[in-house]
Amino acid sequence: MDNGSSKTSKSGKVPVRPAIFVDAYAIRDYATGLQHLLAGLAEKSHEAALVCPPDVNIDAVMGPTATAMCYPVFKLPFLCRQNRNMLVDRLGKFKPSVLHAFSSSRFKITRQVAHIMDLPYVLSVNRLALRPSANYMKDEHCTSVVASSRKISEAMCKKSPYAEEKLEQINIGTFVEDSTACFSGEHAVTSIILAQDLHKEQDFKALLNAIRHLVIDGYEFVLAILGKGKAERAIHRQIHSLELSQIITLVGEVEPIRPLFAGADVFIQPQPRREFNSRLLEAMSVGMAVATSRHIKDDMVIPDETAVVFDPYDELSVYSALQKILEDKDRARCMAQNGQDYLRKYHSVSRMADSLTDTYIGAQVKHKNLGAGEHE
Repeated sequence: MDNGSSKTSKSGKVPVRPAIFVDAYAIRDYATGLQHLLAGLAEKSHEAALVCPPDVNIDAVMGPTATAMCYPVFKLPFLCRQNRNMLVDRLGKFKPSVLHAFSSSRFKITRQVAHIMDLPYVLSVNRLALRPSANYMKDEHCTSVVASSRKISEAMCKKSPYAEEKLEQINIGTFVEDSTACFSGEHAVTSIILAQDLHKEQDFKALLNAIRHLVIDGYEFVLAILGKGKAERAIHRQIHSLELSQIITLVGEVEPIRPLFAGADVFIQPQPRREFNSRLLEAMSVGMAVATSRHIKDDMVIPDETAVVFDPYDELSVYSALQKILEDKDRARCMAQNGQDYLRKYHSVSRMADSLTDTYIGAQVKHKNLGAGEHE
């Protein structure tokens, strides 16, 4: 089974100048992957442009030779054409060789610009439920569709009859720490981080009750909940009613998240995400012990090897999973190290950068051959 692109890199032979289209969500959740991609391209002397919204912080993402371009400049629906024309003018000066829609919300503008500038484009699919429409899959300018995990690739093949001929799997890469954060001996009290959108109060009921019983049974730890959502107040009331206010803190969203993970022991994620699980990737990369919902379909989650899993609506299941980690810290640390080894093998930054560069080169070659065929 292929857990990511394993083709031989040809990226040093052909110059590429990709323009990568991202939205605010991608900057927030995939900052590390984008940063390493841009750095990898710069290392191979490939200049890149990052097309992003004007109101996001891109300082942590931009590489030494990357160019930032704002889109849209005007947030008014009747100025769509003006926004697009301004972007085309800026890209015309940059002279990209290929376009890459890293965010699904940027598929449409990427396709429009590709046709205006007669360029090939690549689409990234980072969520299980997403599949590009036939308009993209049949478009000759669209040369590749990149799935960021095996599960997403498999789902794409099932849902789209056009997917297989253009589909590639290129795992999002991350830098894996040499050290392992989990129970390293540096923390006097076990620290647990839960990173989850706070949309449904019911999603946290079994977890909070399990936490209460762990505290009653004498386990010592602190828990920080990272996230925002409409159920935030209700969850806060649950915490207070269970008398867990001294144990649990609602932190909100924190950026950057990686340094916080590196200073903690255990990562919990009670509900699956539709998108590629960037928070889980970062937690594993620093060596946190992981406890997740059994419904999470990420390739990185191998039960009892890289993580313990539980039924998020079963209090006893949650209690047992967390007890495993708190009771046997050596085993928990071993699982954390297994997770890091898995990421080194299948989610390395160098593999991601090499594979995407080869995809860009392939897009340029396909588009050139297509143009040559039309003129024969």
